[in-house]
Amino acid sequence: MLKFLALTILAFSTGAALFFMSRRPVPEFNITDDLDEFSEGDTDRASEKHAVDPKEGWDEIHIAVDRGDEEYLIELLQNGADTEARIAGGFTPLYQAVDRKRPDLIGGLLQFGADPSAKADGGWTPFLCAAIDAPVAVLQAFLDAGADINSATEEGLTALHIAAANEHQEAITFLVEAGSDAQSVDNYGNTAADLTDSTDLKNIIAPG
Repeated sequence: MLKFLALTILAFSTGAALFFMSRRPVPEFNITDDLDEFSEGDTDRASEKHAVDPKEGWDEIHIAVDRGDEEYLIELLQNGADTEARIAGGFTPLYQAVDRKRPDLIGGLLQFGADPSAKADGGWTPFLCAAIDAPVAVLQAFLDAGADINSATEEGLTALHIAAANEHQEAITFLVEAGSDAQSVDNYGNTAADLTDSTDLKNIIAPG
């Protein structure tokens, strides 16, 4: 669970109001058209929606996202489930949706006011985690929902640093064009360009 954090943390660091929409259908969230490769989560619904989860401290909303159960998640959200409920590490359901590579769950949570800038341990946010390997449509959705493009972890890693470290070219191009600060340095004095060995990526980040 949340294994996507380990890739970058090992290399570079040590670590809302709800829009209660009862009786109303959830609006369409159109970020999924080109996200087939990102959607690798299990879409099978649990046989028992209210089964007790073995993970201590998990609310039903965490369980629904962990199971990839979109229908149950929307049911919970329409009945006022807390989008900012935390589990160990400070992770909200939106982190789980990013980890499970489920744009449908991401979209549902954002529609109900989930915070893309909610900080977990180490200053990580769903937006920053998405910079590891999420499609640019997800990054755009997070920016549209209020994420700060130049926000950083406690180690000073911005989304551009993280995308560069993971050689996520589409994200790098998108973030640069969207106004990410290519000169921002992490706690060790590294710019995003310093975190990739690829000359092509360095040139995208800092042309010339």
